[in-house]
Amino acid sequence: MPVQCAIEAIPISRTEYHSLDYKIMGIIFKLHNDMGRLLEEKAYQNALANRASDAGIEIEQEIPVEVTYQGFSKTYFIDIIVNRSIIYELKTVTSFNPRHRQQILNYLLISGYQYGKLINFRSKSIESEYVSTLLTLEKRRKFVIDSKSWKNICEDSRWLKTCLENLLSDWGAFLDIQLFYDAICFFRGGEERFYRPINIIDNSKVIGIQRVPLLNPEVAIHITAIKKEYATYEQHLRRFLQHTPLQAIQWINLNQLEITLNTLRKSSCPKIVLSK
Repeated sequence: MPVQCAIEAIPISRTEYHSLDYKIMGIIFKLHNDMGRLLEEKAYQNALANRASDAGIEIEQEIPVEVTYQGFSKTYFIDIIVNRSIIYELKTVTSFNPRHRQQILNYLLISGYQYGKLINFRSKSIESEYVSTLLTLEKRRKFVIDSKSWKNICEDSRWLKTCLENLLSDWGAFLDIQLFYDAICFFRGGEERFYRPINIIDNSKVIGIQRVPLLNPEVAIHITAIKKEYATYEQHLRRFLQHTPLQAIQWINLNQLEITLNTLRKSSCPKIVLSK
């Protein structure tokens, strides 16, 4: 199996979710009032687990979820699962950002859970956000790949396209883009070989050095999850390319079920020879 969660989800209704969440939020509010907002995340997690257990609620901490594919493995750890039905992710941050929402959605998708909630203990009063999904693995595998702007300019590019298609077929779409970066990095030989420093050039002068994921010395990989302003982002990628020694960027955009593959080549660059 491509994904294994240590605790299999028990489906519940929306009414059951709200009833159980009401009890958990009551414990969370009291915990915040008792202990304040300046503790570390782990302390709140342990206190919540203890108080919920004392109230007769089944609770598990740091639950591993392993995602695998042909030798690659990545393990995520969910903060808290309540009654094998709801995921809670605890934060101690100034405020939530899109990355936090993507994290818990990613956990719901890979674990098979439907309901989740973000909790922030650092704010003056408890900040929370409800997250849910009805997307099953079967639904997430119904993606469409638009590769009309993709060019297999080298054997490495051909390999990348095949690898991505295989990963999506196994795991489905909608997942965190870092998971795909990590898998490609693994198959390309690890971080030292995959993330390499390149010069940033302006008027023939090196103005900086930046680490970039590379297929080979001439071709970079870029993965995004852009839903809007695709054309504007492409302009910035092309500008970046023009100020590097790279000849091309293979750009993968994972927009939910719409997967777009685009080859960006430097102006007037020579044809890249297929590697043997």
